Amino acid sequence: MATREYRWRHLTFLILLLALFIIAPFVVSLPFGVVIMNVAASAVFLVGIYAVSERKRLFFATLILAAVSMALSWMMLVAPRASILLAAQSSLMLLLGLFAVSILAYVLRRGRVTADKIYAAICVYLLIGYAWHSPTPPWSN
Repeated sequence: MATREYRWRHLTFLILLLALFIIAPFVVSLPFGVVIMNVAASAVFLVGIYAVSERKRLFFATLILAAVSMALSWMMLVAPRASILLAAQSSLMLLLGLFAVSILAYVLRRGRVTADKIYAAICVYLLIGYAWHSPTPPWSN
């Protein structure tokens, strides 16, 4: 059940995900736009950590995975190699999967259907869409 302090946590995450989708077409066309988008997505997922912060283990796992994903995205900017690209994309997919599964578990939990659960369900849908269409850098071809 959503307590008063967690009432709008998924709405905040939803707004940031939508902003990420709106800004993406303009940023990706820049020379290092894909790297910038990966870093921005990792920062948005730091807000997503707040959305899944009910359980401490899950909170720390997502925090560590988000930090690794952000660090690898920055490393792609400094040293664009295939191994760093693979590690960065893998960590991003793991992070997206972790968020989608943990938020979906919240949505499918017993209880009343609240606005927060509806926002959470939309977030899961957008996370799956972002994972499906995650941009890759031009040097990866």
